[in-house]
Amino acid sequence: MKKILKNTLAAILLAGIAIHATAAAQSKYEILRKQVATEVMQEMQASGTPPDEAEMSQRVIAKLRVRLDEYNEAMKEDCIRDYGEANQKQCQCIINEVDYGAYLSDLERGLNADPQIRMEELQKAERMREDLETTAIKFCGLRISRNWEITDVPSQVEPLNQKILDEIIQEVQAAKVSGNKLTDEQWIKKISDKLHGRMDDYKRANQEDCINIFGSDKKRECQCFADKNNYEAQFSLYIKIMEVNTQEEVTKAQQAWQKSVQNVVKACGLSASIAKAKKQK
Repeated sequence: MKKILKNTLAAILLAGIAIHATAAAQSKYEILRKQVATEVMQEMQASGTPPDEAEMSQRVIAKLRVRLDEYNEAMKEDCIRDYGEANQKQCQCIINEVDYGAYLSDLERGLNADPQIRMEELQKAERMREDLETTAIKFCGLRISRNWEITDVPSQVEPLNQKILDEIIQEVQAAKVSGNKLTDEQWIKKISDKLHGRMDDYKRANQEDCINIFGSDKKRECQCFADKNNYEAQFSLYIKIMEVNTQEEVTKAQQAWQKSVQNVVKACGLSASIAKAKKQK
């Protein structure tokens, strides 16, 4: 059960958000972040470390700090992807101006803060990073890219994932007290049922995320996205991670989900919004 719970935590932290996945599908930073988070998950699993979101986050930050050169390079490549090869110097300028090492330190301090102010401190660190990036982008002669804005849009799906995770942990603790132990297979089934039972909540959250990204004038298109999104593929990705499948299987599930998201975005007429945003950069 401990293994399943650790991987449930990992699934919810790593799987990402449907509408955001389209914007960041090819992000080098996202690839690096998920790679590091997967390493941490496997290390915690091997050592028998109890599942804890703060502990996992701290370990991810520590690894990213060690791999800061890769972090900076990933951010630079994402910048070049957004602004084009002709702006390589400007993208290097942005990386030189933004101290991502300090940002990671701010995140770490936030995680170590008193629980009552932890979220506030983490949000403060994010705002400081956003301000630094915005200033650097302008200083280096570029305009704010739509893709950079999308990654900073608050998600309604993340709190929903966290709520489900909290419920699962509470049920695990209750089962431990009652002595009603379930097999890993039974827990997987229980978690799957819980995800499917919140389908309407996921639809509402995805619609809100879509509107936050594409604008209130896209309510009809975002309703279409929420209705047509392949939640089975999304939940399947969660389950693949929880079941400790090989990285290849997890990657296939993730690619299948992202492809389905991209197809729905196109079918609902949102791809034109993305193209328009890119032209306005």
